Amino acid sequence: MTDNATQHWVMVGCGALAQWLGCSLIRRQPTLSLSVLHRQQRLRSCNYRLSTNNSEMTIELPTQHHDDRVADVVIAAVKAYQVSSLLRQLNQAPWFTDKTHLILSFNGMHSEPLTPLVSVNQQFLVTTSGVTRDHQGAHLHGIGQSWLGPMATNNVDVDNVFDTLAEAIAPLQGVDDIEQIRWQKLLINCAINALTVVADCVNGELLKAPYQATLHALLSEACDIAAQHGYHFDVEQSLQQTQQVLSQTAANSSSMRQDVLAARPTEIDYLNGFITKRGRQLGIVTPVNERLWQQVSAISCDHPQ
Repeated sequence: MTDNATQHWVMVGCGALAQWLGCSLIRRQPTLSLSVLHRQQRLRSCNYRLSTNNSEMTIELPTQHHDDRVADVVIAAVKAYQVSSLLRQLNQAPWFTDKTHLILSFNGMHSEPLTPLVSVNQQFLVTTSGVTRDHQGAHLHGIGQSWLGPMATNNVDVDNVFDTLAEAIAPLQGVDDIEQIRWQKLLINCAINALTVVADCVNGELLKAPYQATLHALLSEACDIAAQHGYHFDVEQSLQQTQQVLSQTAANSSSMRQDVLAARPTEIDYLNGFITKRGRQLGIVTPVNERLWQQVSAISCDHPQ
């Protein structure tokens, strides 16, 4: 792996998380070569904007094209429904090689295995940092904990990548079992996101008494599915963690509610939909998750399967 001064990173995504990551990398590593893989290939550059409580930052990044230099690192902060097509695109890109490190960050789980990649260095990034997006760019509401861990056991030579990312988005923790963290976040997202859409409310409203039984039921069903995959979570503790997130993000609108309000597809199939479909496969009933999956799909432009 090359040193920081000569690394070439490629960002994928234009959402809140991608803009936060891109701006944070350049803020801490101004000499880092960074470009953006944009769906509109004719564009020569792309602007990322990030605001916090006391600062604003705008960076203009070149777009990555077919014949550009080989990427040392690709960091993709995308929607779950974009992952499969992205992986196929990367496999066909001449600048994505078996030496390229891929870092994926998205909400939810896929029911089917992800497309195998030519790269052997594949990692998941999970974060609890609060970032939202509007027409002006991304807004960082609070720094949370982030975790980076391998998708498989054959990852090698990740120290340089970790150090670069850790300097940008500290606190970042390296973990061997990132799936534990992904399942934990899945539980919380299954409890919060869909319910804010159906109730049409900001996160803090879910702390009120009428929603507690539904939150508990959603988490109980999701914990049953997680246990079948070897990850055991206490329902009451998961409820406390969910309530803590709701309290910390009380004024925020969940990402799924933002998507619905903006008439964008949601990740419901990969959250409550995933729990429902996996429950069917395992013979475990998940009526509350299934109901919310159906309700959000009816409200949005998604179609349950």
